[in-house]
Amino acid sequence: MRQIHKQWRAGSSDGVSKWLFLGQVTASLGFTAYSYLVRNWVFVATNLLMAVSAVAGLLIVLHHRRRASR
Repeated sequence: MRQIHKQWRAGSSDGVSKWLFLGQVTASLGFTAYSYLVRNWVFVATNLLMAVSAVAGLLIVLHHRRRASR
């Protein structure tokens, strides 16, 4: 969340790789699936929230890159 907030306030995603957030989304969804299989609802919710924050970070990076390319 801190990285996302920093990017949003700065209006720039310089030096931030989209792969950081794609990796986080992948890991969070994998941990969510595992947590669901072992019926650990706290970790299901936690990992889903982490996946949502990673998607938000990715969208910010892509927005900044599109804006910079114009």
